[in-house]
Amino acid sequence: MQQSLQQAQHGWETIAKAAQRLKVRPAEIIQAIRQGRIQRVARNAQFHGYGSVHVYHEEVVQALGLDEPAALSFELFTKAVGLAQPVFINRLVKNGHLPSTEIRNPRTKAMQRYIAKEDAAVFHERFVTLRTLAKAHAVTWQSLAPKLRDAGVLPFSPDGADYGYLYLRSEVEQVLGS
Repeated sequence: MQQSLQQAQHGWETIAKAAQRLKVRPAEIIQAIRQGRIQRVARNAQFHGYGSVHVYHEEVVQALGLDEPAALSFELFTKAVGLAQPVFINRLVKNGHLPSTEIRNPRTKAMQRYIAKEDAAVFHERFVTLRTLAKAHAVTWQSLAPKLRDAGVLPFSPDGADYGYLYLRSEVEQVLGS
């Protein structure tokens, strides 16, 4: 072991947790450690035995060749723009309001829909969320919701479909300016 951790630190996780997250067998991580492909290995002093062995997540990903695709999963994109649930992005795509790109998942090898850079540009050109508005206007998102509501700007909801607190950029810009 090259390092000793006194407590859990960002980026460090047990071999079991790393294997679970990356959908690989723990034996693959152990083999990479033995082969020297994973060198950031530490023992967490709070635990004993196998459970005390921690690896640095980013190095494990790199060593096992599990780089993420050059696009965001619906879940990551949802978090990035501040929507509450990935189902809202999924619904936008399914109902034709947002394009997505089909890419092979490097871990599962299954074809999967992602939000590529071009898809995200379409989203940001057409829509805003309370989080993206708050960042753009340097205010809290809590102050924006009542301001929009009082101005009659309602969340995007064609045909009554729920997309969370998602607004049409054109409607918001009339109230808040660009």
